[in-house]
Formats: sequence, C-alpha cells, structure tokens
Amino acid sequence: KQEEKAGKQLLETVRAFPSSTKPLLRLASYYMRKKENKKAEQAISRAISLAPDNDQIYLFAAIFYNKTNAFKKAEKALRKALNKSNNPLAIKALLANFYFEHKKFTEAKKLITDILKKNKKLPLANLVKAKLYIKDGANDDAIAILNQLLRENPEWGAVYFQLSLAQLARGRLELSQKAAAQAVKYSNNNSSAHALLARHLLRQKQFDRAQQEAAIALRLAPRNIHAALILSQSLLHVQKTDSALKVLEKINKLFPENIEVLYNLAVTKMALKQTADANRLLEQILSRKPDYTPALALLSVFYLRHNESEKFIKRVREQVAKAPDASGNLLLLGDLLYQQGSLDEASKIFQQLQLQIPKNRRSYIMLAAIQEKRGNIKEAIAEYRKLLKKQPDSLQALMGLATLFEQSGKLNEAKETYRKILVRHAQFAPAANNLSWLIAQEKAPDLGEALRLALIAKQSQPDNARISDTLGYIHYLRGSFALATSQFQDAVSALPHTPTIRYHLALSLKAQGADREALQEMEQCLKETTDFPERHKAEKLLKSWKPSS
Repeated sequence: KQEEKAGKQLLETVRAFPSSTKPLLRLASYYMRKKENKKAEQAISRAISLAPDNDQIYLFAAIFYNKTNAFKKAEKALRKALNKSNNPLAIKALLANFYFEHKKFTEAKKLITDILKKNKKLPLANLVKAKLYIKDGANDDAIAILNQLLRENPEWGAVYFQLSLAQLARGRLELSQKAAAQAVKYSNNNSSAHALLARHLLRQKQFDRAQQEAAIALRLAPRNIHAALILSQSLLHVQKTDSALKVLEKINKLFPENIEVLYNLAVTKMALKQTADANRLLEQILSRKPDYTPALALLSVFYLRHNESEKFIKRVREQVAKAPDASGNLLLLGDLLYQQGSLDEASKIFQQLQLQIPKNRRSYIMLAAIQEKRGNIKEAIAEYRKLLKKQPDSLQALMGLATLFEQSGKLNEAKETYRKILVRHAQFAPAANNLSWLIAQEKAPDLGEALRLALIAKQSQPDNARISDTLGYIHYLRGSFALATSQFQDAVSALPHTPTIRYHLALSLKAQGADREALQEMEQCLKETTDFPERHKAEKLLKSWKPSS
C-alpha cells in the first residue's frame, strides 16, 4: 500500500511540474523497482524530450537499458551522453567499461588508450585498464594499478573486486579472500563480489557462510550462475541435497544449455542415488561437449559400482576417439591404464601428452610413477628433472625427486631437495618430517634442527601418525623419554599394525623403566607379519629383555 501511495504521489508531482525532468526520473526509478519496464522507459523518454542536451539523463537511460539487457540501446544512450557531455573523458571511460563488460575488448582497449593519453590519472579508465590486464593474464601489472587506485580511493568496492580476481589468478588465496571481503563491504550490491567471497568460504569449508554469501549474490542477480553453483555445492556438503537440487533446477530453467549447471545437476542426482538420471545428464553433456572430462570421470561411479572397469575403459576410449585432442580425456585414460597395470600403453599416452602440452605436469609425474613401478629409479628421477626444468617450483616434482633420492640411498641429495622445498613452502609437513627423520639418522645428528623441523610438521598436521613417530623418535634421541612415549602412543593408536612404531614405543618405555610394558610392545611388534628394517634388532632386544629361566 505504501508503494502504491508513493507511485500516486510521483504521478501527481509529474503533473504538477510538467517541464521538470527530476520527477520523471524518480518515477522511472519507481517503475524499475516494480519491474514495470515499459512504463519506466516511457518516463525516461519523456525526460529526454524535455532536456535533449542533458548528458545525465542519457546516462540514466544507459543504466536502465543495461539492467534490462537492452544492450544496443544502452550503447546508443552512452554515445548520446558522450556527444552531449562537457566532460567527455569520464563518459568515454564509462563506455569503455561497458564494452569490457560485454566482451568488446578491442573497442574497450582503444578507448582506454585514447583516454589515458589525455588524462593518465582518470580513475575509471585505470580500472578498465587493470581489467584488461587481468583478462590478458598480466595480473601483476593489474595489481600495481589497483593498489594505486586504492591508495587514492580506499573505499572503492569495484577496485577491491578486481584486486581479488587478480590475486586469485596469481594463486594468492588469502589476499584474494581479503580483497573479496572488502569488495562486499564497500559494494554490498555487487552480486559477483558476494559470489567470489562465497567461493573462498566454500574452499575453506565454511559452508554456512558460503551459503549466506551465495544466497545474497543470487538475490541481487538471480541469473548469477556462479552463485547458484556455489550455493548448491555448499548445500550438498552439509547433506541438504534436496535444497541443492532445487537451486540447480531453478538455474537450469534459465540456462538449460549450460554445461556446468548440467554437471552439478548430475552430481546432485548421483548423491540422491538417482543414478539413471545422473547418467543421462552426463551422456548429454558429453554429446554436447566431448572434451568435458569431469563428466566422463563421474561416469566411472556407475561402471565401478557394477565392477565393470573394462567397460569403463572402453567408454573412455570411445570418448577419446570423439575428441582426440582433449588432454583431460587422455589423462583419464592414462590413469586408468596405469591402475590396471597396462604400463606400456599408459606410458605412450603420457608421452603423447608431454608433446601435446609440454607444461602439463601430470604427464611427467605419471611417467615417473611408471618408471618407479618398473624399478627404473634413474629414469623416474630423469622425468622429475625434466619437469623441474619447465617448472622449477613444482612441489610434486621436488617431493617426488626427494623421495626417490631417499629410496635409492642418495641421502645428501634427498636432504638438499627437502631443504629446497622448505625454502619455498616453509610449513610443508611431509618435507619437514622427512628431513627431520634423515637428520636424526646421521652419525652426529643436529637434534635441535631435527626437533625444529619435526615440530613444524606436527603443527601443520597434528593428527599424522608418521609425524608423531618422527617427533617421538627425536625426543627419544634427546633423552626426553616421557615426551617420546606420548608421541609414540598417539602414533600406535592411529597405526596399530605398523611394527616400526611399536618398536620405537618399546624402546622409549624401556628407557623410562617401564620394563613390562616395553616387553609387551616388543612382542606385539614382532607378531606383525609385515617386514620392517628393525626386525633383527627387535628380536635380539626381546631375547635380552626376557627374564632368564
């Protein structure tokens, strides 16, 4: 009723001031809120007829047409505003931004170049320049511009949003999330900013907050596909499967051909055990987009549930034939053949992928795994080294290389490689743990350094039994037997059938004077059928610990 009353008052104001544009534009805004777009357009047209040289009315019209997806009319209105304006550079920047948002990148770039020649500090022009940099992958250049804009305009939400995108592209997730939160703070009506923040929250498994942000994004822009997908995924994670399905079915009606929506629908149907519907959707996706590997991989659930791995490999081969250049499909086939033990064919596929996509690290890692499985450690090391020439910071390659060095007795090379990893990733638990263990095995170990590394690993992965074992062993060597026993007991609880850990626990208990418990642990460790390096020592110790008859 209040809304209707407001509408009547606006109409009365328009009649009372027939030569004024302001009441007409207020009336247009009222109609826009009510989604009465024809009436809004009529009010705007009347305002233009009253003041045909007023650039601000054309800008108002451009906003209206952009919101109602009448993009040609929006462009025409912006050009009219440009012709009428006393500040053409500012309008030109708006037009450039419009072109960018509608993927007319050449036109946007041309306008921005022209604007910045005349005024290199115009904020919106610099923002569009940063957007173009992000599109082209020049994220560091974009970040430099965006940080400068924020120094001058610290509450500009649109800049924070672009900064979040640039940091995300650089893999700086914390910085990206921080910028996304600022974008939401200063541009609370930006649906994309809410969706981006929701994406970060989903990654952090903060599902309730992810749902809240994604729901806000959808309320602001019901056609925001990314927001709908994030909302459905966060609902799925907390077993609200029916709610996730409703979200996806709603967005699917708006975008029936969208592959990501169809795929997420299939995932949700699979979770609801509607397998036939899920498979139909997956096959529908693969017929439309033969190189969409996630759909092909999800089909495996159906085949493997029925123990039909051979049939699935055949199905993957069919898809590879339909899209022979689809690297994802080839990787999937290679992985399946590797798991099946068909190492020769898998090797050929990964070699083909190395030629096809030299920067794809997966092919190098899998070829290294194949060589390791064949017992060819030198060749496996060579594969990791080939990858490191192309990607010197590849964590997988460095870790794989260090592990192979360790296995082949090249302990100095292993330690050096673990140290390289820790220079790049100071908190990386596997490298810290393994290096700590290797230092502890030295003739004159630096137990202080070994302890420092073991504590880093423990802090990163407090529930990892192997790390507890390493930390316990360092405490044992340092004579801190109570601390050692505590760590070994934690490790044994998690891995009760790992004889090496029980052996360590037995040693620590013995050192504490708990002879009976030590004897029990040593006997238990030798009952395990698994072979372990310390078995001979354990047998000798057990004999010496048993009371003489």
